Amino acid sequence: MALVEVLGNLVLVYCSAPQWVPNLLFVPRSYPSARALSPSVKSRTYSDIPTFYKPFCLDQRSFIDIPTYRSYGSHGSHPLDCYSASPRRFTSGQSHQKMHFAYPPRKNSTPPSFVPHSTKWAALRRRRMKVLALAGLAFVTFLYLIIRPGRGHAARKEYVPSGKPPAVLVTVLDQSHYSKAYLDEIKENRIQYAAKHGYETFFPKIGDYDLKGSPFSWTKVVAMRDTITRFPDCSYIWFLDQNSFIMNPQLTVEEHVMKASRLESLMIKDQPIVPPDSIIRTFTHLKGQDVDFVLTQDTEGLSAGSFLVRNGEWARFFLETWFDPIYRSYNFQKAEAHALEHIVQWHPTILSKLALVPQGTINSYNKPGFGHEYKPGDFAVRFHDCGKTSTKVCETEAERFTQQWRSAFSES
Repeated sequence: MALVEVLGNLVLVYCSAPQWVPNLLFVPRSYPSARALSPSVKSRTYSDIPTFYKPFCLDQRSFIDIPTYRSYGSHGSHPLDCYSASPRRFTSGQSHQKMHFAYPPRKNSTPPSFVPHSTKWAALRRRRMKVLALAGLAFVTFLYLIIRPGRGHAARKEYVPSGKPPAVLVTVLDQSHYSKAYLDEIKENRIQYAAKHGYETFFPKIGDYDLKGSPFSWTKVVAMRDTITRFPDCSYIWFLDQNSFIMNPQLTVEEHVMKASRLESLMIKDQPIVPPDSIIRTFTHLKGQDVDFVLTQDTEGLSAGSFLVRNGEWARFFLETWFDPIYRSYNFQKAEAHALEHIVQWHPTILSKLALVPQGTINSYNKPGFGHEYKPGDFAVRFHDCGKTSTKVCETEAERFTQQWRSAFSES
């Protein structure tokens, strides 16, 4: 502090008598010589200070009071004057015994350390911004879901068939390899059964559909899809291979197979899809009302010669998936039969609608060794693989059952 006070006095002298400053600053002087200059300093007025030096002593700025010299006289204990304990502020017109000037603010030699912004408030602000961003994103998503194109198609209700007719029987006929008499016998069997229960029949032919080079056995899949287009209000579609007969006209598709309570008693649960050790099995918790696809197995696997489908959106999806070009071009050994095994095992959407029922329910065989052998009272009989050697074999096998089905129909 003493150093600051001395420097203040030097500035005072500089402002009052600049012509003496070089001598004061650079020429050592004794106390008496410095004291001799004091009266001259005190007698000078503010107007006597040259214009060049006035910025140091502007009265219009913020000023601090500068103490003036006073002598202790005989009582002083120090040869130098000390500062007055109660300085007065200088004003124009007064003697310059007390002087003040523009004094720059003092800077601390130790600047305060940087105080960062509060991390607490910054974190809170970031969290609020995240919440607002998420809320905005959710709002935009909600608007998109409401106004997006095609929403009307996604929101429409699934069409429920009226059940007229209750069922359609589908049989694909191969006119190029089988005699007309044999095919007429097959058609008559279906027509009589359908007429008895108010069903419809559909007899597409091999070659009616463009299979893009795929085996003709794929015709059954396209024919089933075509049936849904032709009979959109039917409840069920029953595909039955041409080498087969309906043997029990008393049984109906609705009551004997597709009724929910009946399916509950027929379904084979936890059954390997491809026997004997397929890791994919039928569902154990499937309910009868959830079944849309009824199928049987023989000793070789799934048997696609006789199956039923409940008409609806799922049936369209299933048939279009089955007929997908990737499966038709894969060159499965048994074409559509092995493709069916594949999609059932690897598409849970299809497996979840599938019910395996005992083979004798809709698909008895004409001879033992390949599955359930036909017994009187069974719903239908198929001539298993009769066309592999010769079509005549199928006609010969059919003769064994022709009289039986005609007798059963006449008695009913």
